[in-house]
Amino acid sequence: MSPRPVAFSGALVALTFLAGCASSRGWGRGRYVSLVDDSVMQVRRSRQVRDPKTGDVVASWVGARAIQDGARIVECELTLYVDADGNGKPEAGEIVAQRSSREPSTKILFDDVRVRDADAARGVQARFDARTERRGRTVTWRFAAD
Repeated sequence: MSPRPVAFSGALVALTFLAGCASSRGWGRGRYVSLVDDSVMQVRRSRQVRDPKTGDVVASWVGARAIQDGARIVECELTLYVDADGNGKPEAGEIVAQRSSREPSTKILFDDVRVRDADAARGVQARFDARTERRGRTVTWRFAAD
């Protein structure tokens, strides 16, 4: 194998990883679920489906958009967790996956949100925290196929 395809493969893997972190692209295509829709912010997610090849539960995207004039989202975090103690909060030992962005933007999207089949069977919860310069929003939902 020549070095050029290896370098290209490495770059492709790096780009895939970065695209999966956070983005300021549009809402995406297809159906979505509105989780918060008020005068300051919208929080939405794509449909959650089961990947037929792996059994994973996948949301193509989860994101927030500041809709108030001049507002920006300054902090955003998505946490997937199994609420073993039933207190409604993610704690050490319960977190399955976590993503965050502290890049100020009018829109933040986390792409390819995925929970392995084994974790999904344990009843995963999703918690999305987003904050503009003026106020924050927290929303939780069950991360399972719709």
